[in-house]
Amino acid sequence: MLCQKRFFIPFLVILVLPLVLWACSQPEIPPAPAPIPAPAPAPTPASPAADGKAVYATFCAACHGPEAQGTAVAGSLPGHSAEAIRRQVRAPMGKMPAFAESQLTEAQLDSIVAFIASMPAPENHAEPLDMDDALAVHHFMTLFALKAGDTPDALHHLDHVIDMATDHEHKERAEQARALVAAGNMHDAEHEVEEMLAGKAAPEMGMSQLHVQLAFSSLSAREVDDARHHMEHFMSFASGMDKIKGEEVVKLMDMGDMHEAGHALEQMMGMKPHAD
Repeated sequence: MLCQKRFFIPFLVILVLPLVLWACSQPEIPPAPAPIPAPAPAPTPASPAADGKAVYATFCAACHGPEAQGTAVAGSLPGHSAEAIRRQVRAPMGKMPAFAESQLTEAQLDSIVAFIASMPAPENHAEPLDMDDALAVHHFMTLFALKAGDTPDALHHLDHVIDMATDHEHKERAEQARALVAAGNMHDAEHEVEEMLAGKAAPEMGMSQLHVQLAFSSLSAREVDDARHHMEHFMSFASGMDKIKGEEVVKLMDMGDMHEAGHALEQMMGMKPHAD
């Protein structure tokens, strides 16, 4: 019996020892890594319209109202085309001051356009107190719309001219211009509106001065062919020193020097040239 116990113990050691050695030789299993937290969602970037509201408040609200609804100083803006707004900001017609890129960057202008585009066109809006100024604005905006190929906007402003004009002849011409736009004859409609603008809406501005201002507006909008078109009209009206200055502008445009051509047009309009 004692021999059996002695035999059993070595046998047990022989059996268990390899298992112990095998277990000791295994690499230590590291603990499971902690779960990686999900990244926080990126903040939603502000929309261009939201950015534009702040820029608009800085540059435009004082004249056009906090919601661009128009005031006694300047008209409403919602419903106008992006092209019309850009042109009026960079090369305005009427009494509005121009905003060069050194004052208002292209990105800022883009945001203002987006803000105005996000607003529904009002059924009723304020007009400047001076009816001549209000008529001038609607004539200019009609021209801008025609240049941009925006028929609905052109008709919208002509409807305002028809409603506001007190002179029977002026009203009839506005109705003729509207019929031309509705028929798709934009070229003749543009000339009709130009003649109306020079003759009635802005009595102090003759046709030659009007075409200089339109040439400057087109050149500022980088529409060189349109600027040249207006200079041709100017030359047909101009004489003496005015014609010499006009020829110099045309020469600069032919040379491709639009920068100096713009300065020359500013001087012809009696404006202080923009700082470079």
